[in-house]
Amino acid sequence: MRARAFLPAVLLLAVGVGLTPASGLAAQTVVPGAPPVAPSGPDLGTPVGVVAGDTTPIGTITVVALEDPFAGFAEWWPLPPDRRFVLAEITYENTTAVPQTIANDTFWVVDAQGFTHPQSFPPRNDAELANRPDFLGVAGSTERTVDPGTAVSGAIVFDLAPATAIAQIVSRPTLDYVLTDLSVTLLDLRPTRPGYAESVAIAGPDGAPLAAVVAFPPVDPLLDIGPFVTPEPGVRYVALTVSVTNTGTQPLPPESSDFRLIDRHGIAYRNLTLPTSEEYRAAAPDLRGADLAPGETRTGEVGFRLAADAEIAAVVYTPPGGPLESRFVVVAEPGVVPNAVPAPTSNPVAPDPAVAAVTPDPVADTPGCEGVLAWGEALAPRAFAPIVAYTEVLTQIGNPGGDPGALDPARLRQAAAELRAVADDLADDDVPAIARAANDAVVGSLHQQAETFDALAAAIDAGDRVAIDAAAATAAGLFDTFGEGDAYNALGAACPEVGG
Repeated sequence: MRARAFLPAVLLLAVGVGLTPASGLAAQTVVPGAPPVAPSGPDLGTPVGVVAGDTTPIGTITVVALEDPFAGFAEWWPLPPDRRFVLAEITYENTTAVPQTIANDTFWVVDAQGFTHPQSFPPRNDAELANRPDFLGVAGSTERTVDPGTAVSGAIVFDLAPATAIAQIVSRPTLDYVLTDLSVTLLDLRPTRPGYAESVAIAGPDGAPLAAVVAFPPVDPLLDIGPFVTPEPGVRYVALTVSVTNTGTQPLPPESSDFRLIDRHGIAYRNLTLPTSEEYRAAAPDLRGADLAPGETRTGEVGFRLAADAEIAAVVYTPPGGPLESRFVVVAEPGVVPNAVPAPTSNPVAPDPAVAAVTPDPVADTPGCEGVLAWGEALAPRAFAPIVAYTEVLTQIGNPGGDPGALDPARLRQAAAELRAVADDLADDDVPAIARAANDAVVGSLHQQAETFDALAAAIDAGDRVAIDAAAATAAGLFDTFGEGDAYNALGAACPEVGG
C-alpha cells in the first residue's frame, strides 16, 4: 500500500514521539525472593505465532536480525548526538486466506525499565533502503497490506537513549475489544524473569523509588462466586492477589486497572470486578482504595475473566501516571512457553523480494499537479528530522505530567536552530507552483516553533513559571495544528493524489 498523504504522516509521527516516555530514567530491579524464571525466548530467528482475538492462527512474525546501533542514515540528516537507533529486520507471514493490514504502530521496544518505545522513522540512505526496504513498503507509510499466503520482509527502526537496554520487541496491534488486547513478544533478551511471590522494585520517570509489587499465585479457576452467577460457556474467572508498597515520597493510588494478565498467545486481559459472594469479598478485599501514603502497603485482589483454555504467561503492571501503553513492567511469570512455532521444514513461504520492496502503484498526476507527490514524499522526513532529534522536548511539552521547566535551555536553542536550518532549506526548494503555498506554510510553522523554543529557553533561564507554561502551551498547540489550514486544504482539493 502506498502512502500518499505526506502531512498526515508527519503529524502521526509527531504525536508518536510526543507520547514516547523519557528513556533510561526509571529503574526496575528484582528483590531476591523466589528463584527467577529461566529465560525461554523467543530468540532471533524464531517464528512467533500470531492469533486473532479468538485465538485463530493468522500468521507468524520473526525478528530475523537486530543491528544495534544503526547508523545508515541519509547524509543530509543531522544525526542527534544523544540518541541511539536500532534496526530490526522483520518477516511477517500471512497464513490466512484473506489480506491482512499491519499499521506502523504495531511494533514496540520494551526496555529493561518497562518503558515502551514505538517505531521511529529517521531517513535512511538510498543504499540502505535498496538493501533493506522499509517494512511498511514505503518510508512514511502508515500501514501495509500483506496478501494471503505470502510473507513480506523489511526493516523497522527504534529511537532509544544511548544507555537504554532492550528487554523485548513486541507486537501490539490495535483491537476493538473491551477486556482484551494483544501484546505478542517477538524477541526476549531479558537475562532473568521474576516469578510469583517475588518482590519487584519499580522507580518512577525521575529514577526515584516508586513502588514494590508482589504478585502471588492466582486462584485459578475461581469457583467461589455469587449464588446467582453462572460463568458463561468457554470462560473462567481468575483471582490474582497482589501487594503494592509505596516506596516513594508521594501518595500512590493503587488501582486494579494497573494490572493485566497475558496468556501464551499474547492476549492481554484487563481486570474485571468479579461476581464473588459477600463472604469471599470480606475475606479477600479488592485492591482499590484510598491512596497509599509513603511506606504503606496494601494487599488486595484483582479479578479477571479469561478464556477457559487460556494459559497465563505473565502478570504485567502499569504504574500510575501514564497511559496503559507507556509502561510494560512484568512482575511475575509462571514459565509458560510463549507462542513460538517451529520453523517450516518443507515448502516454506519465502519472502518475495518483489513484494517486500512494494512496487508503487502508478498514480496519475492530476493536470497541474505534476511533481507534487514526489515533493510531498521528500518533504515529510526532512520537516520531521529535527523533531526526531529532540524527543525529550516533546515528552515534557506534550504529555500530561510533563515539566517543560525541567528542559535544558541549551537543548531548546539547539533545536530551534535546527528547525530554522531545515525551514530555510525547504524554502529554497524547487517546489511545484501549485504546492508553493503549502510549502511556505510548512516553512512558517517550523519558524514559529523555533521562536517558541527560544522563548521557552529564555523563560527557563529567567525562572518565570508563567512564561514557561505559556511558551510550552504555544509549542504544544503548534504541534497539534501542524498541517492544518487553507494552504493544505487547497492543495489536497486540487491534487487528490496527496490527500488519499
